[in-house]
Amino acid sequence: MKSTHEALVQRVEQLEKFRAEVLTICESGKHRIKHTQLQMCSFLDRLKSQALAVERSNGPDNSEVLQIEADARRIYESWADKPGFVPWEAGGNSTMQEVARAEARRLCSEVSSNNPPTC
Repeated sequence: MKSTHEALVQRVEQLEKFRAEVLTICESGKHRIKHTQLQMCSFLDRLKSQALAVERSNGPDNSEVLQIEADARRIYESWADKPGFVPWEAGGNSTMQEVARAEARRLCSEVSSNNPPTC
């Protein structure tokens, strides 16, 4: 039997695939309805954000998640001088916020492999 976490992760993956299909259809020009596209994407983004919030709260070590999020925010804000920069949004899932989180996780794993447990 699947755990709640596994079921949630699977549902998020399904929604991501659905979102990609919707974007493809909406951007094809044939069926471009920008307002509908934005509404649907906004809805799916909120669902993903809620799923990630549940995942974070049920994680084995919430302090590590919070540390990575704080590090990711510092990394993200170091890019403030780049074109198109927008302020950090808590729980946001912009591409650049995800890049910052990935970098923070990478740095945390490097530090923790050298000096356990820092993160």
